[in-house]
Order: sequence, then structure tokens, then C-alpha cells
Amino acid sequence: MLPEFDLVNEIDKQSETLIIIPVFNEYPMIKKILEEVQKCSCCHTGDVLVIDDCSSDGGSEFLDNCKNIFVIRNRKNAGAGGVLLRGFEFAKEKEYKYVITMDSDGQHNACQIHEFLFKIKESGADIVSGTRYPAGFTKLCEAFQHRQDVNRELTEYINQKTGLRLTESFCGFKAYKVDALRRIDIENVGYGMLLELTVKAALLGIKIIEHPVPLIYLDETRDFNNQFSDYKVRLKYYYSVINKALSKE
Repeated sequence: MLPEFDLVNEIDKQSETLIIIPVFNEYPMIKKILEEVQKCSCCHTGDVLVIDDCSSDGGSEFLDNCKNIFVIRNRKNAGAGGVLLRGFEFAKEKEYKYVITMDSDGQHNACQIHEFLFKIKESGADIVSGTRYPAGFTKLCEAFQHRQDVNRELTEYINQKTGLRLTESFCGFKAYKVDALRRIDIENVGYGMLLELTVKAALLGIKIIEHPVPLIYLDETRDFNNQFSDYKVRLKYYYSVINKALSKE
């Protein structure tokens, strides 16, 4: 169950597209990202929803003064997947047609929002998933190699089990048709949520295609918290999420 939340700021709906940006202790990066979203919009690309998952770094105060976007603040931490699920529910309730999701840590280029929107509208796909490895996995610096190894192994496993032909399974820059999201029952609110969504979408025959995005890692010291700092434990958790989703077939 998702935690209760407050709608800190509400705007008039102006678009058929909702851009969802989860935030957890990403100030001042979120300030820069919102400026880039606005700057890269030659016309009104979409309404913006920022979901503050109990930030404690000053970002909440900044968001309180943002008057041209939707702002939701969770009363308790919802987790990496829970934040996105909150955004999906908001998009359904407001009857948006398309959703764009992007991270708030600076890994995604706001100017590519137009590319994702064009592809989701013109390709016939239900989900357009960003990929940092369109030509295959390449050797990274040691600080990030374990992340890539986990990504590669799980992507190959998902492809084998579902018949998909993805080149990666962890990128948070995606476009969705909201009607497709209505068909997918997601249970996981943790880091494995996107894996569950991908597997269940494939089993439902929901069409997924990919779109290339730059490979950007800004913080070599940033990693998962607690037990998930051990990539073997994290890998075991991800496999459990995938296999549980497959068992729902």
C-alpha cells in the first residue's frame, strides 16, 4: 500500500502528457532539471509532476515555491517503485493519455522528451524504454561495472523468458501510454518495480520498444542503501521479482 500524500501544488491541466519526476534528496539537481524541461520545450510538451519522497536536503522548500507544476509530497517514504506508482495513479485519475518518466539525478537529457513523445505517438508501441546500451554492453570504469553486470544478466534473463529483445532493463527514462498502464497490475514498490512492469507487460502482449539515451553516471560514490550495496544480494532480489512476475502468467 502506498503512503498517504499531500498535493502541495496543483495546476490546470494543459496537456495530454504528464512528465513524472520522482525526487529524493536531489536538490539542487531538481532545480536544474526543471529549468531544462522548460527551456527544451519549444511549445508546451507536457504538464510536469514532481513527487517529493520525503526529501530532507532543502529540496522540499524549493518545490513549495514552484507554481507552474504539480507537486506531490509523500508523508512517508514510498520507495523507488512506489514513487512511480503514485505518479501513474495520478496520471490515470487526471485522464492523461501519455506519461514520460525521467530521473532527477541528472542522468537524463530533458531535450529528449520530444523524441520519446514522438516515438510513443507514431511507432504503435505502448512503452518506449530508454537504453544506454543500444549497441550492446561495453566495459565501464570499475566503480560502475557491477551495476552494468547486473543489468546485462537480468536483461538477458528477461529476454529469454519473455521473448523480448531489450538491450537493457533498468533505464528510468521511458514513455508510456496510460491505457497500457491501466492493464498492468504492479505489486512491487522497491527497486525491482520496473522489472516487474516489463515482464508483466510482455506477458500481456503490450508492445515495448527502445530508444537510445546517453550513458551518464555523475556520482561514482552513489549506491544502493543497506543490504542492496551488496550486488549479489541485489541480484538475488531482482531474480525473485522477475520470477514472481513470471509466475503470474
